[in-house]
Amino acid sequence: MDEVAKKEFKVKFMILVVMLNAVVLMYFLALFLPFILSGWPGIALPILALAAAIVLTFLTWRRYHKTKRWLEEHAGRQAD
Repeated sequence: MDEVAKKEFKVKFMILVVMLNAVVLMYFLALFLPFILSGWPGIALPILALAAAIVLTFLTWRRYHKTKRWLEEHAGRQAD
């Protein structure tokens, strides 16, 4: 893999890490916000966090497989 491809992979990997951290945070918030907040925010915000977590999970999964395919295509290349 050449240097340009390595840099591109690092960026793709960092984006995946940030997205995965956001997914974990959203699931955490969906689970614990009802215990922290009372009233309607204790109901509405966890539902919104769960919806965001589900959407982010799908987007992360899709980007992961796209990055995996990209890496498989570029892994065999040797620096010229």
